[in-house]
Amino acid sequence: MKPKREPSKRIGIFGGTFDPIHMGHLIVASEVRERYSLEKVIFVPTARPPHKRCRLFASPQDRLKMVKLAVKSNPHFAVSEVEQKKEFSYTADTLEYFKKTHPGAKMYLIIGADNIVEIKDWHQPERIFKLAKVVAVRRPNYVLPPGEDRYPSHLIFFPGPEIDISSTEIRKRIKSGKTFQYLVPERVAKYIVENGLYSVT
Repeated sequence: MKPKREPSKRIGIFGGTFDPIHMGHLIVASEVRERYSLEKVIFVPTARPPHKRCRLFASPQDRLKMVKLAVKSNPHFAVSEVEQKKEFSYTADTLEYFKKTHPGAKMYLIIGADNIVEIKDWHQPERIFKLAKVVAVRRPNYVLPPGEDRYPSHLIFFPGPEIDISSTEIRKRIKSGKTFQYLVPERVAKYIVENGLYSVT
């Protein structure tokens, strides 16, 4: 009698600037983990994303610390510092790293649906799709432009939940002195206040 073959582990990889991390990120990660039976979701805060020309408002160290504080109470969440030591972080290289550190595991890369338009310009996009299933989470009020379906067979469109919270809006609220309570975890809110992040200088 042949021994039963153990099912492959499933690992979610959730990269981003997390500037700052907010409740929407955590809810999406939890929903994707449950939907695809992932053993865990690894948050990977990037030091400096090469495909984004946006300004980063908090330091890599502060953003990493906030992510660690945000996921601290969830045993299914973890944080990796793999992209913190690089000047530029390429998703394909990060996935290759996790493939080596989690041999045999199936990788699920979690991205926002708005990144689908940009992903073809990322470093070695075909390698990304070879290494992982790409789960595109729909964003509120976002509609994929016609013709942007270059990788339909490699993408999994996750329909929800559509959480209308953005890091940009949180930064604006902090700068203008408005409350941002309940938009970020309590530990993160405390860290932002204690370190004077995103406020008017």
